[in-house]
Amino acid sequence: MLKILNSLPMVFTEFTKLAVSLVLPSLFRLAFSGKALLIIDVQDCFLDQKTTSGAPGSLSVANSHRIIPVLNQIRNQKDCLFQTVVRSQDFHPNNHISFASTNNVPHFAAGTPIPMRCTRPANGLMSNAACCPDPTRASSSIVANLSQAKSSMSANPACSSCFDSGHSCFNMNQAMWPDHCLKTGDSTFPPTLVTKTTDIVVQKGDYAHVDAYSAFMDNTRTLSTRLDQVLRAAGVTEVYVAGIATDFCVYWSAIDALYLNYTVYLIEDASAGIGIPRSGAGTSITQARADMVAKGVTMTSSSAVLSQQCTGPTTTRITAASSTRVQTFPFQSWIVAVLNLVLMLMASTSSDP
Repeated sequence: MLKILNSLPMVFTEFTKLAVSLVLPSLFRLAFSGKALLIIDVQDCFLDQKTTSGAPGSLSVANSHRIIPVLNQIRNQKDCLFQTVVRSQDFHPNNHISFASTNNVPHFAAGTPIPMRCTRPANGLMSNAACCPDPTRASSSIVANLSQAKSSMSANPACSSCFDSGHSCFNMNQAMWPDHCLKTGDSTFPPTLVTKTTDIVVQKGDYAHVDAYSAFMDNTRTLSTRLDQVLRAAGVTEVYVAGIATDFCVYWSAIDALYLNYTVYLIEDASAGIGIPRSGAGTSITQARADMVAKGVTMTSSSAVLSQQCTGPTTTRITAASSTRVQTFPFQSWIVAVLNLVLMLMASTSSDP
């Protein structure tokens, strides 16, 4: 009996370790998980109506104005669901690398790609990156156009370094678009869209020589914005994506969120697409939707979001000014208490002889 009693501390220690290994990960997920609403590029430049000026945007998407009341209803009635709300903003300077006019192919239809070479900065930030049109990989019909464009880009570091054999660069295809969403133009948010001071605005395409559809990173996943850092700091594990355009920036943002291990939902009736015809009977919207579903994005609707119940009033909201703070809901306080107890048990058992 004495031998059994003497062995109890060791048994308790091993039991505690086992319990911690099984329970602690789940407790952390419960205590520090949250949802984010990503409103992708709902700006004057992409709207066909309801803009600041009243005129269609510089790259307007048909019927895109219809999603604004849907988003506003979610914001007005169910903002409490989201730990943070992010609005991405296409924010281009003049002569942006995605403009057909910049690359001397103004006759190209919207969305037509051309080959480019891009630098690979060590820190992976878009602010230190650049892309240049690549005549060597272009079709014969536009070699002269791209050669002329490349020679005119003396301020673009990729147009020199990426064509030196010793420099590490990567190839990509960049879709061409009309000049749009200029910093000094209609990149603004429409007055009809509900916005709040707690929203975080993530700008993209704001450097002249590099572009991104996704709010997270460029299309090759080589260069990053700050969005992933913002969401991680907020304890976000689920993202609800909506906005413009379903088949481009919304699609790439959703796919990259999956790639970064978020659980992703697309609010279909709060999104609008361009719908470029593809081979067969499909369009870029149907292709994008099918690919998102195949990869694991869950399709949902505004009515499904509106039917969700909030867990209670929040104690803090992650904002641009406090992006390192973690929001807690009332139900989380007991989980935090249990975590503290578990950590105390771990400390005490590890210190026993």
